[in-house]
Amino acid sequence: MMAIEPSHPVLREIVSARLLSEDSLRAFSTFVDDADYFRYWLHGDGVSDNVLLLSLYHPRFGDLWGNGGQASMERRFPGLLTSTEEDWNMSFRLDRTAIRAAGPGAAADVAQRLSLLRRHLLSAPIERAFNGILTNQPTAPCIIQYRLEDKMWVIPEGSDRVTIVYEVNYQDFNDTNLAHIFLNEFKDVKGHIKNSPTITYSQAAPALVASRRPGTPSAGFMTITFLKAQMTDVETQATWLSTFKQYLTYHIQSLKTYLRMGMRRKTEFLLTELRHAVPETAEPKSFKRLRGTKTMREETKIVYNF
Repeated sequence: MMAIEPSHPVLREIVSARLLSEDSLRAFSTFVDDADYFRYWLHGDGVSDNVLLLSLYHPRFGDLWGNGGQASMERRFPGLLTSTEEDWNMSFRLDRTAIRAAGPGAAADVAQRLSLLRRHLLSAPIERAFNGILTNQPTAPCIIQYRLEDKMWVIPEGSDRVTIVYEVNYQDFNDTNLAHIFLNEFKDVKGHIKNSPTITYSQAAPALVASRRPGTPSAGFMTITFLKAQMTDVETQATWLSTFKQYLTYHIQSLKTYLRMGMRRKTEFLLTELRHAVPETAEPKSFKRLRGTKTMREETKIVYNF
């Protein structure tokens, strides 16, 4: 399966273009949407020609901010965080002049880091739990409702492991069935990969989260447990874990597209066969019969239609 790039290419291009442009930013304004209900607003401050503001919104921002998100943002974006604008969760202030003065690649670097905002916020609770185990300072379990219909539980267990439980829901019945197939394959493939984390999938809530969630129906639960020895690259592991639902949804939609293309090819083939089975319309064939005398001949036309 193909991995999904965690950055937002459109956000990166807009920020990079605005920071490198000579145009005034005072009246600039545009919105950019991202996966998992993230939304960004890029605009000028209405005063300066060289200041670009970026504001972020997520309906459950408090879950992310209070479980490692704040520390992650302050560590990754020193000096860029500013007072939050009304109706938004977090804002950044980019001074184009100061960024350009930092070097020729500074604008591209800032744009790339900001394009990973969703990744940094979603992975913050996972990174916090992994680092807590690695430093022998386990953190408290937390629940992250990163989508309106999905939750993620990050549960440190003892001093040597972290369990992450994903609640997987799809409104479409076909998507739910395809998700069952994919998630069961994760469990089956585990035996072929050396030193892989423990992976289980069930339609019933695991015992770890059964007491932490309401009794609403769910399509299924994916449980991944990392031992301390398996936490070898926290940054990369947290990236793929935080984008798991996006990864799953992408492959489900890709599979549906592949199946539809196959159905169209099969239909076109059958229609071609039917066209070949219909006999072509034969042209009328004429025969001439001459009868009469030497002085007068009468021509009779006999037509056969097939």
